[in-house]
Amino acid sequence: MKKLLLLGISICLAGNMFGQSQGISYQAVIIDQNPLEVPGEDITGNILPNHALLVRFTILDAAGTIEFKEEHATTTDAYGMISLVIGKGTRTATSPNEFTEIDWNGTPKALKVDISFSDTDVFFSDFGYEELTFVPYAYHKNITATGSLVVDGVTDLKSRLQVSDGSPTFLTGDLQVDEYTTLQNDLTVNALSNLKGQVTISTELTGTNESYDAYPLRVEGAAQGIAVKISGSRSSDNYFVTFWDDKNIQGRIEGQTSAELATNPEYIFDNVIFAADIIMGGIDVGKAVAEIVTVATSSTLCVGIVPCVTTPAPSEIVKAAADL
Repeated sequence: MKKLLLLGISICLAGNMFGQSQGISYQAVIIDQNPLEVPGEDITGNILPNHALLVRFTILDAAGTIEFKEEHATTTDAYGMISLVIGKGTRTATSPNEFTEIDWNGTPKALKVDISFSDTDVFFSDFGYEELTFVPYAYHKNITATGSLVVDGVTDLKSRLQVSDGSPTFLTGDLQVDEYTTLQNDLTVNALSNLKGQVTISTELTGTNESYDAYPLRVEGAAQGIAVKISGSRSSDNYFVTFWDDKNIQGRIEGQTSAELATNPEYIFDNVIFAADIIMGGIDVGKAVAEIVTVATSSTLCVGIVPCVTTPAPSEIVKAAADL
């Protein structure tokens, strides 16, 4: 019976091939140990051309445990060579994983090769045992590196990037995030921050109004507090700060011109009360204030082309204030 001999092995990982399919390129030249009988001499070391074979690949971990096993039915070419891709064969029933499920975690792995001379009368013989270097690991699944990783081009991550063990992440350029970002811990920014969209602070802090830790927004570390700059000119239509509760607006800090202030009924009323507190001697403050309230809150229904309601003129409120 003829015997097969593996003359040469070439295991390589082509980057462009690997980007299109999952596998390791494997090449070998098969020779026949039986000498070729010719007149006067027996020639040994002949190649085995155009011969059908079965090749079995087994990938083992450092402990010798099988991680992957497959078989290839192939035929040597005219020069006795076979060219196969490990990972593209038929997975055997005893293989615990698919090729794509191998954990290339940086630990030693080995490739065991068995060959059967016939693709029908199967009888495998041990044919080779090669240690796999770390060359293919960098192109496949999990990567474990103990040194620095320098990437000079664009890196496209199709899945999650996880930095564990409390290791810091340093970026010296711009960071653009097009999707939602969730931070599970403190965020410290040591430079200017420009926020272009709406900012909502949502928290479940509890405490009294005297507790500094009960306030969701705290501004500290500078001689001044919060600066609010709106677009446009100042007027009563500009609310610098508005206070809400569960029902509606309950107060505001608004912009106001001097002319708007002089004709503001609330402003006039407040000043009347303030003046009354100062010059209460001999004056029926309660009656005078009641007149102010009556004038300030009165309205008259009028009938014209359309129904309307008139409110008291500022002059009436000013007159009542003058009376007081």
